[in-house]
Amino acid sequence: MVKTWIKRWLYTTDHKDVGILYFVTSFYFGFLAALLALFMRTQLAVPNNKFLGAAEYNQAVTMHGLLMVFWFLSPLGIAFANYFIPPQIGAKDLAFPRLNALSYWLYAFGGLVTFIGFFSPVARQMLAGQTIPLLHPSSSVQTLEKRLPLPD
Repeated sequence: MVKTWIKRWLYTTDHKDVGILYFVTSFYFGFLAALLALFMRTQLAVPNNKFLGAAEYNQAVTMHGLLMVFWFLSPLGIAFANYFIPPQIGAKDLAFPRLNALSYWLYAFGGLVTFIGFFSPVARQMLAGQTIPLLHPSSSVQTLEKRLPLPD
């Protein structure tokens, strides 16, 4: 019984099942993003709090933003589209159901790799402000102008 249930969700190409997978997984990543928001709020609760250092705070802000946009909000729209659009247009299934299932598994794998990479030292150094230059502790408007040549 359990084996058939697991097999159903791992090998499904049904658009409604893939939509449910997107929905559940996007809320999982939304929960992880909410935990990072809680950590940021804890840091900002009192002055001179040492819960997160400057680099860790910047990493949490960056990862929170990435998770919310790319692994929560966008896939939530894809979940509803997968579930509701085919019946609305009268289609029995999608044109390429295996490609649809592959896109879900690539999304889930990419999200897990990104979040696990948050704990790796190399990725943490990159997330310390390299993605958003203004959050880097050593950056200012002048150093940003030197990095990005702006027209006069």
